[in-house]
Amino acid sequence: AAAWLILGTCLAAASAVPSAPLAPAPPTCQVNLALDQVVARPTSSVSDSMTFAGTVDVDLGSLSGSRNLAIEASSTVGGWAASVAPASENVSTVEQVPFNATLVVPAMEESTTRGTLTVTASFLAVPGLQGTAVTCSDTLTVSVAQYFGVNADTGNPRMNLTTGPQGVLASIILHNLGNGRDSFSIDVEDRVGWDALGIHAKLPTRVTLEPDAETSATFSINATTDVKEDVYELLVTVRSEGQPQTVFTTVSLTLVVESGDILGALPDPSTMIILGAVAAGAVGALLLRRRVKRNRKARLAREQLKKVLKQKREAEADAGVAPLEPEALPAVEGAGEPAPEARVRVRVKAGPKP
Repeated sequence: AAAWLILGTCLAAASAVPSAPLAPAPPTCQVNLALDQVVARPTSSVSDSMTFAGTVDVDLGSLSGSRNLAIEASSTVGGWAASVAPASENVSTVEQVPFNATLVVPAMEESTTRGTLTVTASFLAVPGLQGTAVTCSDTLTVSVAQYFGVNADTGNPRMNLTTGPQGVLASIILHNLGNGRDSFSIDVEDRVGWDALGIHAKLPTRVTLEPDAETSATFSINATTDVKEDVYELLVTVRSEGQPQTVFTTVSLTLVVESGDILGALPDPSTMIILGAVAAGAVGALLLRRRVKRNRKARLAREQLKKVLKQKREAEADAGVAPLEPEALPAVEGAGEPAPEARVRVRVKAGPKP
């Protein structure tokens, strides 16, 4: 009986002690994006604007009243514009706030680029006190799909090609218009037909380019001696190996084929006759000029002889010597020569022969 009395007294004392109050529930939030990863598909001229749905789950816990929930979006890649709507919302107790986040991947973005979209939500447990911010976020990964494009041209669209093994060099300028590394094949359309005709291009060839890179591909073209002299149009096709069915372009090359045969290079008979007449006329004119030149030299020599004889006669007249008779100066050499003592010796130095 005494024991039960003691136990009853203890229970009565314990029941008289007040219980400790429960701790207040902390406020929480959670951002939920509907997707974890997406693929952006910009082109060389059009950007890709993508929108993603999501929600923010808010539980103010033991807080009373309402709080302003701020929502924002950001991207890890500069130049990728990110936004979200709504940007803010008043919440109280337990609420779920839907939103739409938008990400714009610009045109010409390279396919190797990877980025992350982050949506962040926050509110202040104690309004005006920044240290009491409650924050949550969610992310998704964005990759860029590769697109393909090519442009081609030539700096020498018209070439003279002489038949024979020497050939001629042609060049094609390529520009990768895609956003990723790509390889391009270069070949002549209907190459089998051109080979049968006798015009051979050292193709196909293959060129690999980085995005927006440019290069020049050079190859040789030759024509056999059986090819007829004429003007031929070759179409060279540049095709993307990444998307060969739809991404390709063509370049036109004009070949003026000329014969490399010596006989074939000679003019026709009528032309040869005309050329011969012109050459003969030129030779005749040259001979005539030489003859005139020789006659002029002979005339000068005779005039010099006359001058010397005149001076001698004048000198003899001054000295009282009888002048020579006209017969002593024959016009023809060897006819009626005067006596040796009366002969006049005159040496005239002629110019060099032409």
